[in-house]
Amino acid sequence: MDFYYVSYEVAVSLHSKAVTGERVRDPGRLRAILDTVQDIGHRSSEKDAIAKKAAYLLCEISWQQPFTKGNKRASFVISSTFLRINGWRFLPIITWDTMFDLIMAIAQRKKSRQQVETFMKTFLVPSPQL
Repeated sequence: MDFYYVSYEVAVSLHSKAVTGERVRDPGRLRAILDTVQDIGHRSSEKDAIAKKAAYLLCEISWQQPFTKGNKRASFVISSTFLRINGWRFLPIITWDTMFDLIMAIAQRKKSRQQVETFMKTFLVPSPQL
């Protein structure tokens, strides 16, 4: 199974669109997150691997704070972009409020990465082919 990944340059661009005027606090940390995600889920099914990778991006960007501001927004935008470029999306029953609550729980360390993976596995579906 081959996946497409969000590059450092794209991650920075996505962040700058979500959070105007802010910058990367720690480029090495952001690069490490974007590199490490590629090593996750090798012996898993496609859905399990995509869930693990998306959960990793969502959690680690939020927790490691590589940007000066907007890390929660960046974690959502970058993980969502990763899902989209790999042909996955959330079920329509997942609202913005649900995602907001999840992201806030992650940031406050009330959700573990394993719990986020379970959420992803439950609510991710392949995107329809156009």
